[in-house]
Amino acid sequence: MNYSALANQQIKTAPASSGQARLWFLDQLEPGRFDYNVPIGWRIAGPLDVAALRGALQHVVDRHEILRTTFTPSTASRGNGSRRAATRRSR
Repeated sequence: MNYSALANQQIKTAPASSGQARLWFLDQLEPGRFDYNVPIGWRIAGPLDVAALRGALQHVVDRHEILRTTFTPSTASRGNGSRRAATRRSR
């Protein structure tokens, strides 16, 4: 995560949804499991425009809040966790 980019963003906190809380709970039972991840990789041949790739990936992150979201334990939500998400970057 580009933490320097977060410097100009607001962080909002909200209760986790029931599905998010369920996944958070399962991760607390068995940390580090990757049951819900689908790993995939690509081998890129030829020249790579790093700036274009960085911009494209940043666009995806800007568009999807879940990619800017972290989950933390929260006693306020009875141990179900809360989520923190950075707002979209200003353009």
